[in-house]
Amino acid sequence: MTPAAGSTTHLGRLWDDALVYATHLHGDQVRKGTDEVPYISHLLSVAALVLEDGGSEEEAVAGLLHDAVEDQGGQRRLDDITHRFGSRVGEIVAGCSEWIQGPDQTEDDKPSWCARKRAYLAHLRNETDESIVRVAFADKVHNARAIVADLRVHGGEMAKRFNASSSDQVWYYRGLVEAFGEKGTAKMRGELQASVTEMGSLFGEAPRRAPVVGVDGAPYGWVAVALDEDCLARVGRFRTFREVLDAFPDAEIVAVDIPVGLMANGPRPPDSAAKAFLGRHASRVFETPPRPVLEEPTYASALRRLRQEEGRGLSAQSYALRQKIFEVDESVASDGRIREVHPEVSFAALAERPLGRKKTPAGFNERARVLRKGGIWLPPEAFESKRVGADDVLDAGAAAWSARRIANGEAKALPEAPEMDERDRPIAIWY
Repeated sequence: MTPAAGSTTHLGRLWDDALVYATHLHGDQVRKGTDEVPYISHLLSVAALVLEDGGSEEEAVAGLLHDAVEDQGGQRRLDDITHRFGSRVGEIVAGCSEWIQGPDQTEDDKPSWCARKRAYLAHLRNETDESIVRVAFADKVHNARAIVADLRVHGGEMAKRFNASSSDQVWYYRGLVEAFGEKGTAKMRGELQASVTEMGSLFGEAPRRAPVVGVDGAPYGWVAVALDEDCLARVGRFRTFREVLDAFPDAEIVAVDIPVGLMANGPRPPDSAAKAFLGRHASRVFETPPRPVLEEPTYASALRRLRQEEGRGLSAQSYALRQKIFEVDESVASDGRIREVHPEVSFAALAERPLGRKKTPAGFNERARVLRKGGIWLPPEAFESKRVGADDVLDAGAAAWSARRIANGEAKALPEAPEMDERDRPIAIWY
C-alpha cells in the first residue's frame, strides 16, 4: 500500500530480507557492457527511485526484486518470491516482468527482443495498478539515465552492448513514454521524457523508421518484408511484382533483388562492382546479360548470341531470371520507388564482412542474428510456412535493411559513380 502524502515509509524486516535475497540472487551479475559494476547497483537505484516517488516498503522490495523472475528462474522464482515476501510483492514483480519462463520451458522458448518489447508496451498501456506503474517507471527511468550517461562518455559505440539497434532502442523508449501516458507522477514522467529526448539526440536521432519494403524473388513469385514504425517486420508472399507494389502504396522505397537497368551490350557495372565488394564470395553474384540477350526466347539462343557477340558464356541461372527481370523492368518506368539491391552485399555491409553459406543451420542463425542487430525483426511464423523458403525471407529482410538506408539517405552505391540507363536513372546496386 502506498503511504499517505506527508508520511514516511518505514523499512523493516521485509526490506532487510529482500536486500539480502537480491544480493545473493544477483551477486555474480554485472551491468550490461561493464566488467565491474555489480548488477545490484541497478536494483538499489530502482528501489531508491520508488521510495523517492513516495512508494511503500512492498513497492521498494519489488524494486529490488523486479528482475529476479526474468533473470533467475521464471515462474519458480516468482513462486518463491510470493512465498517469502507476500502476494502483493509477487504481483508487482510479475507485472514488471517482460517474460516469465514456465516450468516446462527453456531459454530457447524466450520470445525475441522485439516480441517482448511489443508485448510489454501493450501491457503498460493497459496497466492500472499504481504500484506496478511506479516500480516499472523507476526501472525504466534508471535504465534510460544509464544509457544517456554512457552515451555522453562513449557515444554511439555503446550501442554495440545491446541486442537491438540504436534505432530500436530509441523506438522502445519513446514507446514507453507513450505507453505510460499520464500514469505515474509528474516527476517520473518528466524524468523519463527528459532522458529519452537526450537519448535520441545522443544517438544522433537514430535512423528514421521510414516505411519501406525489401523484396526477393522466389520459385512461386515474390517474398516481401515491410518495415514501418513498429519493430516487427511484416512478411508477405505475392504472385507478381505488381501485387507487391500495390500492397504497399505508402512505402517510400521498394528494394528488390533483381537487376534494375539493363545494358545494351557488355557486362553490367553493378555486377562487377558487387563481385569485387564480396571478394572470394564473388560467385554469389550472377552476371546479368544485356537486354537483347535476355529477349531471346530460349536459353540456347541466348547463349549462342552472347558467345557470338561478346565471346562469353551465360549461366542458366542468369537466363532463368529473365521473367522476373522483365516484371520489374515493366514497373520501373511508372514507379520511382524501385531500387536494386543484392542480399549478399547487404549482409556483408551489415555484418562488416561476407557471411557464410545461408543454407546451413549455422548460416541461417548467423544471418538472422545479423538482421536483428540491424533492426530487422522477422516474425517466427514467417519461417514456418512450407510455401516460403527461409532463405528467401532472410534475403528479403536484408533488402529491407538496405531499403531503409536508401530512404534515409545513408545508402552507398556499387559502383560509386553509376552509369545512367535510358530512363536517366542510375544503374547501381544499393546497400
